[in-house]
Amino acid sequence: MGRVRAEALSKEMTQAREIQLAWLPRQGVSVPKLDLAAINQPTNHISGDFYNWFELPDGRMVVTIGDVTGHGLSAAFLMATTQLLVHTTMLRLGDPGKTLDEVNRQLCTQVFNGQFVTMLVCVLDLENGRLEVAAAGHYPPILGYNGHFEPLPAESQLVLGVDAEARYPTEVFDILPGTTLVLYTDGVIDARSPDGARFGLAGIVESLRGRTETAQGLVDSVVGRINHFRGTQELPDDLTLVCIQTQPMSARHGAEAVSV
Repeated sequence: MGRVRAEALSKEMTQAREIQLAWLPRQGVSVPKLDLAAINQPTNHISGDFYNWFELPDGRMVVTIGDVTGHGLSAAFLMATTQLLVHTTMLRLGDPGKTLDEVNRQLCTQVFNGQFVTMLVCVLDLENGRLEVAAAGHYPPILGYNGHFEPLPAESQLVLGVDAEARYPTEVFDILPGTTLVLYTDGVIDARSPDGARFGLAGIVESLRGRTETAQGLVDSVVGRINHFRGTQELPDDLTLVCIQTQPMSARHGAEAVSV
């Protein structure tokens, strides 16, 4: 019986991970002057984290990142549901805040045994140099320009799936060609060194300082710094990171990199 239960649990974990991987983007990005790369590293077999990117009909690029509470098939199902709702609603409404309003209402009508979702939705309008942001209990992105990095002054609202009346305003920021955006989850900043120190936001900024290379290079720099920082310590939570690099005006259109 013990072996049967273990095999059933292993099968469930495999199925949940397959659901998750099916919802992570695999293809490159067709938007000119935009380079994207990401990593999703679960602490166990299943990650509660997710990310996505897709293009709107008007050419703007949507990039999302989030974290679902819990693990296993229930978390994978909630993640897939949220991803689907965000994708279809953004295509219809084209506004991150209004999209989170509707997605939250939909999630509140479902039964997920007290689970909830944190999410950040970014919409890049490179043609007009605009960044639209709406956040539900998630960290604001880190913005970098000319080698300097700092958190975007965006305000996060209540997590999704708790209060159907919660509202998620869209905040708009100007961005310049050559801007970097870094989206991350708990596993990045909560990494611990052998003496118990926390990697934190300062660790991310230090990993990025002075760098304006490819998005994949930025991901590799942060992950490499985390691995050196924690040594033999296990990650306390799933690690997910998305780096977005807009190309300078003089840069040619390059190939995009995606790492899952």
